Amino acid sequence: MRARLSLVTGMATVALVGCARGGSLPPLVLRPEPIPYADTLPIHEPEEREVSEIWPLIRESTVGELGQPFDPDDWIYRNEALNVTHFDEVVNSAWFEHRITRRQITTEEIRLGPTAAGDRPRPPYVVTRLKSTGISPGLWIEDGKGDVYLFKFDPPDNLYLASAANTIANRLFWAAGYHVPQDLIVAFDTTSLVLATGEEAPTAADVRGILGRTAPLPDGRYRAIASKLLPGPPKGPFRFRDTRKDDPNDYYLHQNRRELRGLYVLSAWTNHVDMRFANTLDVWVNPPGYLRHYLQDFGATLGSGTIRPHNPREGMEYNFDAWAFLARLPTFGFYRVGWEEKDYEIIDPSIGWLPVEEYDPGSWKANWPNAAFRSATVADGYWGAKIVARFRDELIRAAVEAGELPDRLATDTLTAILIARRDKTVGHWFGRVSPVERPRVDCMDPSGGGFGLEFEDLGIRHGGRSPFGTRYEWEFRDEGRDRYWKGSAVPFGTGPQRVYVAPPDGPGSCRNPPAGEHRLLRQADIDADRIAVLRLRAEKAQPTATPRPRPANVYLLWVGEREGYTVVGLEH
Repeated sequence: MRARLSLVTGMATVALVGCARGGSLPPLVLRPEPIPYADTLPIHEPEEREVSEIWPLIRESTVGELGQPFDPDDWIYRNEALNVTHFDEVVNSAWFEHRITRRQITTEEIRLGPTAAGDRPRPPYVVTRLKSTGISPGLWIEDGKGDVYLFKFDPPDNLYLASAANTIANRLFWAAGYHVPQDLIVAFDTTSLVLATGEEAPTAADVRGILGRTAPLPDGRYRAIASKLLPGPPKGPFRFRDTRKDDPNDYYLHQNRRELRGLYVLSAWTNHVDMRFANTLDVWVNPPGYLRHYLQDFGATLGSGTIRPHNPREGMEYNFDAWAFLARLPTFGFYRVGWEEKDYEIIDPSIGWLPVEEYDPGSWKANWPNAAFRSATVADGYWGAKIVARFRDELIRAAVEAGELPDRLATDTLTAILIARRDKTVGHWFGRVSPVERPRVDCMDPSGGGFGLEFEDLGIRHGGRSPFGTRYEWEFRDEGRDRYWKGSAVPFGTGPQRVYVAPPDGPGSCRNPPAGEHRLLRQADIDADRIAVLRLRAEKAQPTATPRPRPANVYLLWVGEREGYTVVGLEH
């Protein structure tokens, strides 16, 4: 028995290791437990940075893809996410705040998203400048309350397309836990527009030029997505690789953050093909003085390509896909993949192209490679899928209704597509792990050391798996007490599940009360002779040829003869 110490990104990691009869089981990795909001400590205000997007995109598309086996960052750090708790979760931070995963969000909440009730742009709208970046036309507006908004418009042949997609995805990512701007739909007539004064102020011709790149609604008004200016000075985008050097609170490599790796699953579900660092922003929050990290600009989500509908390539291949390019090169372009041969029609002018049948949650691609997405493991995918699974049908409908599509048919259609993509997403990732959650020791038998473990099986609850077609295989190791047992069990209905862990010749029952709920591991507990591990695999009763799901490892602390075991860790 021994303890192993390693240094990862400047943080100590201790693993309790050893061998047991029947082979070794995974050690308990004792990383420093992340502290909620530890990255919101006061720092010196960083300078705003202007980061060119060209070279990072080239790097990720070439060296990042073709050179991955030779990239030191990838082969040194490619492992499980580092900012997770001993129960395989992330804590609230300047990057992410638990919302739908910790409480019941109402349909009204998701319709509003990050916006406050009644907080809408109020005319007159003073046009202060034109939108100078990106591909969609827009106007910077100061409204009658003095608030600043960016108004962005739909393509003329696809009214509702980008504005609805932006609003819907904004609500979904907000509910999932990410920091996003206050985006909402507005409709206005040109009489509510007022030109700012000054030499550099836009002219009436400038405004007509912007409005000429969209089309009015049937009643003559113009529809736009109004994105409220974020509350604080902007400090430039964040990248999905490395850290920000002028932010002392930024101590995890971004490609090793679970909330950025797991973002892949949310992006795939919503078809956010434009998930790149140009659509992120660090904002200075003062007081107390720290950087909060935002996702913004959701116009290229769902079926929208911002200025046109999506096409079948998007979501299946990068804009520059090095491996696909090399595969086509020897065939002089005759190499074809499925999307190239597909004749397609958009679902509706207001929805665009958002497939269900062709959607593969595990092979989906954004338009550009992303270091955090490439580093994602099955455990990160499962974490993201747990969030997606929390979106009940009525919440998805409420988010779609926030997009104010033109009619009920469009709303019903897009809602059904998102529900179907949700189910495929959850089924894919839940099928690759053993979705065991909230384990606790509920009884014990001190005479033989056996105990009952109660847990929730999310595969049965959310993943579409039947309890009648499921079995649990478990393997238990406690080297400090020289225990190595194996066994199996079957589910009990659709509620909380339970396995009894005991030697084959044990009494098979619990007679004493449990040791209690799980607890955080303390420094005094870091003793390999007191740590046990239960490897629990939930799989189909008749395994198919597909890879077996990864087991869940439940770590237990031996409290004493009277109290027995208590759960101190969970790993997927």
